[in-house]
Amino acid sequence: FWREPLDCADKNHPAKEVSIKKGAQLGGTVAVLNPIVGYTIAQNPGNIMFLTGHADLSQAAFLKIDGMIDNCGIRHLIRPNVVRAKNSRTGDTDKLKEFAGGDLKGGSVTNHNLLRQHDVMVMIVDDFDAAPMSSKFAGSTRELVQKRTSAFAHKKKIFYVSSPQITGMSNIDSVFLMGDQRYYNVPCPCCAVPIVLKWNIELDSKEKAGITWQTDNNGRLIRNSVGYICQECAGLFNDSHKYEMNLAGFWQPTVIPVEENHWSYSISSLYSPPGMDDWAHYV
Repeated sequence: FWREPLDCADKNHPAKEVSIKKGAQLGGTVAVLNPIVGYTIAQNPGNIMFLTGHADLSQAAFLKIDGMIDNCGIRHLIRPNVVRAKNSRTGDTDKLKEFAGGDLKGGSVTNHNLLRQHDVMVMIVDDFDAAPMSSKFAGSTRELVQKRTSAFAHKKKIFYVSSPQITGMSNIDSVFLMGDQRYYNVPCPCCAVPIVLKWNIELDSKEKAGITWQTDNNGRLIRNSVGYICQECAGLFNDSHKYEMNLAGFWQPTVIPVEENHWSYSISSLYSPPGMDDWAHYV
């Protein structure tokens, strides 16, 4: 399910802004954000800014990017580390990667001074909900992010990624609504009709669909009772089908976007692939 959001980074793709509202630990950073960095360095050079939700996370994010660079065999494209005057370092550091045609800078989205100082072609904001929506000194955080790409009207790519936190105070919720609101549809194993997996669905018949489970007399979960009632056929299935369902799934836009060329995605932890937490865990 990360293939289409990642393809939005292609220089010929019409998307200019991409927002991804996702469940926690679904692999968005490894499967989408880090590959965007590698693709830009190797195939579409330009200035990149990789922002995290908190300053303490920036160094860890760059360590993962270093791993991607080495595993993809593109380390030779990064200029080597050079010590300059006053012991300042350039080239290949824990906050800067320079390469032919551009550079990669890292930092925190809460650092509004950083956002005012650099022009970038590709802007990546990870854990967007950790950022303040605005500050009385700098204004809207999202507007600051957008303005950094103003010099690249036809080349810019902005990616916002986060798990939503508090309803009504969520950056990723509000930016997702500006796009075409895509949801991942998977075929029901019972009726083969494409459905969007949701925790709880109220049907017109006053019946319910979504995740279902039972408990024993002591209130403990009966693990093998956990399943999903299809909102189309009322068939019951469990997450042993999820691997095949995910492979056969597709993204479907649901509205005309408020902002042109804004592709927005929403996917919950119910889609987490085998090996990650299962439905019983979330129950």
